[in-house]
Amino acid sequence: MSKFRVSWLALVALATTTNQFAVSFGRGEASFQWEQRRREPSVHRVYDANGRTYIGGNTIVGALPPSYEDFLVMWVDYQTHPSSALSATPDETDVRTRLMPDSQGRISVAGRVVFKGPRYPDGDGMSDGRYTWYEFKDAYLVERTEEPVKLIFDTEVVNGVSYHFEGGYIEAGTSSKEGKVHLIGLMSQIRAGNNVTATTLTFQPFQMVE
Repeated sequence: MSKFRVSWLALVALATTTNQFAVSFGRGEASFQWEQRRREPSVHRVYDANGRTYIGGNTIVGALPPSYEDFLVMWVDYQTHPSSALSATPDETDVRTRLMPDSQGRISVAGRVVFKGPRYPDGDGMSDGRYTWYEFKDAYLVERTEEPVKLIFDTEVVNGVSYHFEGGYIEAGTSSKEGKVHLIGLMSQIRAGNNVTATTLTFQPFQMVE
């Protein structure tokens, strides 16, 4: 076993080629141990998985960092193309078509970053202040051979604020004492065109609480 301290990008790249390592997080970095065990990459990982792991909700692992105390979920969804041959309500055939990368390895997706609104938990949605959310404006899963699948997006501007995210999926996932980590990336908060904060965030799959 060896120990390193690395950025999120180096961690994801390493994790994608291994199937066992322990990880602990703090201040945008990760200390971890691993056992090297190469896996053959799939040609179309997102397509082969029918979007599982990549499509769905993501919540922050562990304590919420500064500027994200009101964070609820980051949701990635299938992109709809109502003006194209693909239907707005996708069936299985449409979904699989939507998950094929283009010539640059990009898969267009939709989604949003959701925070508690000023009236949370009262109200019903964004219009009455229960939630504040930022819809994806430009968003892609990026799938290239022998690289981790990436999620890259910019959001719409809401009350002068928008977000930019770039991160990578850990294909097999890994467990920390705070939960299963499957996505690591850098989230930038932007005001008036300037980066206000840039925070490395670790995500686990969203679990619905009954």
